[in-house]
Amino acid sequence: MKVENDFLFMTFTLRKKHKLGLFQYIKFLKKTNLEGLNKPYPVLVSEWESWKQTEQGQRIKEERRTKKVSVADKYAKLILEYVDYLTVKYPDAEFLFPSGKTVFGQTYVVLGDRALSGRQLLT
Repeated sequence: MKVENDFLFMTFTLRKKHKLGLFQYIKFLKKTNLEGLNKPYPVLVSEWESWKQTEQGQRIKEERRTKKVSVADKYAKLILEYVDYLTVKYPDAEFLFPSGKTVFGQTYVVLGDRALSGRQLLT
């Protein structure tokens, strides 16, 4: 995040996992194991289901984006206030939304070296 010319620029990375389909599995077999193509269709489908869970059966799409908002916007003001609070209270925090844990149900300790998970962020 940076402020420039009365605008707040927020740059972030979107990562999305795509499981490859049966057609991609067949192409994979053509390159690596031609004998694997001589199996019955139900066997190929079950092997493909297992293959999808491996690193080779997935593709991760990563996209970097930058959004621009006027600093006069009501939400931009809130974001800037939060960032100021974070830098004052937790200067060692490496993430915009650092993780944390509750101690004895009363105190919350911020762990600046870890980010909140997507599930934690949404709840």
